[in-house]
Amino acid sequence: MKNKLDILRADKIGDEFDTQYIFRCQPDVYQRLDDVKNTGGGLIMSIDFPAAYDVSDPFTSRLISLREMKHWELAPSGPARVAESGIDFTITSKGSGKDFLSNLRKAVEHGLSKEDALKALTSTPAKMVRADDKLGAVRQGYIANFLVTSGDIFSKNATIHENWNRGERYVIKPLDHVDISGKYTLSAKEAQYDLKVKGEPGKMKSSIELIGTNDEGEADTTHVSVKTIQNGNLITLTFTLEDDHFNGLVRLAGNVNMDSKIWDGRGEDPDGNWFDWVAVRQDSEQKEPAPEAKNDSIVPPSVGNVVYPFMAYGWEEAPESNTLLITNATVWTLEDEGVIDKGQVLIHNGKIAAVGQEIDLAAVFGKTPVTPAVIDAKGKHVTPGVIDEHSHIAATRGVNESGQASSAEVEVGSVINSEDINIYRQLAGGVTASQILHGSA
Repeated sequence: MKNKLDILRADKIGDEFDTQYIFRCQPDVYQRLDDVKNTGGGLIMSIDFPAAYDVSDPFTSRLISLREMKHWELAPSGPARVAESGIDFTITSKGSGKDFLSNLRKAVEHGLSKEDALKALTSTPAKMVRADDKLGAVRQGYIANFLVTSGDIFSKNATIHENWNRGERYVIKPLDHVDISGKYTLSAKEAQYDLKVKGEPGKMKSSIELIGTNDEGEADTTHVSVKTIQNGNLITLTFTLEDDHFNGLVRLAGNVNMDSKIWDGRGEDPDGNWFDWVAVRQDSEQKEPAPEAKNDSIVPPSVGNVVYPFMAYGWEEAPESNTLLITNATVWTLEDEGVIDKGQVLIHNGKIAAVGQEIDLAAVFGKTPVTPAVIDAKGKHVTPGVIDEHSHIAATRGVNESGQASSAEVEVGSVINSEDINIYRQLAGGVTASQILHGSA
């Protein structure tokens, strides 16, 4: 489904064939939640939340609609709203890609309970595909699919260590991993070097600083790249140096000791000579223990309410249908009465209840007391609403296929966009009904 309205259209097709669909939907589903719930279908929900818009330029920021800004604000709270509604839903990584886990955590921060988030990733999808007798839980006899993490998976500090699939172990980040990033003093063959290490296993970036002097006698620092490979507590360093102690490729192998405070081992110089080496973490770089993944309660941020339609001037609730009495108007009836001067029009329950000059409310409503809101239209005219007999507004996407003898691809009534701004612009211009056509192809 490309948007929340497509869910309602697809459900009508399913109803024709007595079939209940499960809908793969976009993050905008929260915008028509009651209607979606009434379909009775479950949801496979994307959490591809929109990124923040660049509003630094006052001119280009005018091109960003309130609808877009409102969706950016409310989209992360969408999963929580769906869960609260009682709709069965799962969460898919489709669309969010590398942002999936961070967006999932964002949804939890915006009110989705951790229990509901975990169900949406495990037991609910298993139930939807009718495999809940062997998937979706850590239970005796079930297929061994599970994660091993450092703590609560929904915490920003949590690390995924292992992913087990059908009993097969896949190591993401070893449990015995030692963080070796930092600054060290490397001693080898009576020489000392500053060694800097950044990154994580598989993505390590290291360098040696050589401090000398340039032709003007000023201090000059050269950075030599070091290939660093860590495997648990074993480490190898490979680099090329041109100084008084080394003249070519240098290879070091050793052990990481005392939580990476000291490394030591043996090395080979370009001439094939072996030597001892040691690297000591500099005092200023003594690493503090990494923060643990906490299970603290989360207070969702305050966000706005959903409005209908989801655009500028939308309502949080549908306005009530009031009883109105328009007085002192020039009324163009287009009936036998013709034009009525100083006329009155009584509106009740969305329909015209009476037209005339002196409307008797008791005669209209009987013994039921009704007090209408009075609108004094002195100097104004009241006419029937304009009917646009040929219009092309509010149709979703393309509805024609010019390559066919009959160009109409779909019933227009099936693809009306109830949130098309043109509906409201026409209402403001006096149009109260439109015949929406496919158009010429």
